Amino acid sequence: MAQAYLQIVGVPFLLLEWRLNTNINPFSRFFWWETAGSLVRNMFLNIQPQRLILFLFFLAAFCSGCVGFNKVVTHTRLITEGTDQVQQNPGDAGAHFKLGVIYDKLENHKEAITSYKNAIKIDPNFSAALVNLGYAYDDLGQKQNAIASFREILRINPDYVDAHIYLGNSFRESGRYQESITSFKEASRIQPMRVYVHYSLGDSYAKIGKYQDAINSYKTAVEISPIGAGKTLARIRELEHKLTPIRPRQEQRIGESAHQPQEEQTPQSGTGSGFFVSKMGHVITNAHVVNGCKKLTVGDNANKQVSAEIINTDRSNDLALLKLSSLDMASADSKSLIQKLSIVVVPLSSKGLLRSEDVRLGEKVLVAGYPFGDIFSNTIKVTSGIVSATRGAGDDSGQFQLDAAVQPGNSGGPIYDSSGNIVGVVVSQLDKRMVEKAIGSMPENVNFGIKASTVKQFLISSGLPSKKAEQTEEKSTEQLAEIAKNQALMVMCLQ
Repeated sequence: MAQAYLQIVGVPFLLLEWRLNTNINPFSRFFWWETAGSLVRNMFLNIQPQRLILFLFFLAAFCSGCVGFNKVVTHTRLITEGTDQVQQNPGDAGAHFKLGVIYDKLENHKEAITSYKNAIKIDPNFSAALVNLGYAYDDLGQKQNAIASFREILRINPDYVDAHIYLGNSFRESGRYQESITSFKEASRIQPMRVYVHYSLGDSYAKIGKYQDAINSYKTAVEISPIGAGKTLARIRELEHKLTPIRPRQEQRIGESAHQPQEEQTPQSGTGSGFFVSKMGHVITNAHVVNGCKKLTVGDNANKQVSAEIINTDRSNDLALLKLSSLDMASADSKSLIQKLSIVVVPLSSKGLLRSEDVRLGEKVLVAGYPFGDIFSNTIKVTSGIVSATRGAGDDSGQFQLDAAVQPGNSGGPIYDSSGNIVGVVVSQLDKRMVEKAIGSMPENVNFGIKASTVKQFLISSGLPSKKAEQTEEKSTEQLAEIAKNQALMVMCLQ
């Protein structure tokens, strides 16, 4: 038994000798192969299966250790070579810089900073050393030191665009938005076609309430690169909602006196759509529909609205979960609204609402919602179409494209398949004029929906159960419209 274990351990040790001795002469190499071969032959002839498994374990551990050992050896060699260069040429800024780069690669940022500082002492205008020094400080979380380094770079080279971008990001992260705007504007002056700069500039403008400037920056970014612009277009619409003054609704009828005092209206920033997902009064809509609202109401028309509150939002997927504010002391309108949820035809999340299968290219869909609020009529509208693409703008796998007519106000509304299962949520309509300006052609019937799988995950993360939708019977358009009529809602954002 002892001999067998020696064989098991002996092969890895011979391998280790081979790995460590890189200058083995031909005779030693021959001896090594003969010895290892003999051990392996004897082991496989005499060893029991359990011991073979033990050998393989030793061998796997050895190989893993060799990888780590080689890394240590390589790192040590690099540092030694770099240090030797510095000792041989102590006045060479480049040698100190190279040693700093080595330390950076090994994530030893403190030593890297020391080396970069030594390089800068020798050559105060060494831009590369200043850049790396700034990033090394940033890796250690020393923001103020990093900012000082990048400012020094700009003293040497005012048109170093990455320094402006770094400063813009740093100022934005620390809430210094005006300074962030100044930095990003300088970056856009130097490289006007850099898309990221315009996106970042838009974000900073939006933070201080300069919505029109933010919109202009976002539009510039989309014009430069329309690819993947779906979320940016949604953000533009969201800001436009904040800027658009809503005209007061005219309640005068023919024959009423023009001088009759009109009822004072609550200022309204916009409307969207949504739909019930539970008997407890939960409602799904888009995050951009409810963003910035002081008060939210939902209802099946503009005159029959009840208060709602935001339970959860997912801005990355543009989803929001609302709930009717109170069911215990609900008003007559609230009770009437909730009563709709007892109708058998209306699918809910807990009983199979969202289809688990992905949308299929070319399948028929029906969109429901309240486009344009109550400007044209005070009732729900439905449109039909097909799935034009199984991915959204910018190849977004969480969305899909459809050709059913979608207008402002449809956002957040349900998209049904031909069996009455919800396959998505309306999220956006492509800005035709913007795209025409960018590519020279005006697209038609290009609209997008958030996939039901994304919505289902959002509901689960919000604590709502969601079962697989199992409706398979084909329904007529009239039947689908009846489902939508009892499930879809108008969402009103008041300020």
